[in-house]
Amino acid sequence: MKDDLGTLPAQALSGAGPQLLNLRFVDVTGSRRVNLSEVRPDTPAARVLRAAARELGIPENQPVSLRRDDTQLVPPNATIGEAVGAEQQEELTVVPNAHLGCWGPRGG
Repeated sequence: MKDDLGTLPAQALSGAGPQLLNLRFVDVTGSRRVNLSEVRPDTPAARVLRAAARELGIPENQPVSLRRDDTQLVPPNATIGEAVGAEQQEELTVVPNAHLGCWGPRGG
């Protein structure tokens, strides 16, 4: 991944090893897109997600998730290679986590 992202480990920046990925991310509204290139497939998806969110202008304190084109959320412990799959998803969506309340019993 390009050096300007700054938060990825050195092994994610290395060109040696598996074929590097070129990825495109979009915000949930579809109004902003960002490309991240030369990403190692074994990089944790959560780290790539944070880098994409930052490039999209999403605040660091906003919890976000990654969604595939087929609307499946990417598990937080997946690698980015697992997230895009063999078919190399064209675009991944960065979605805010919506916490709509508690399902537990109400106090009082």
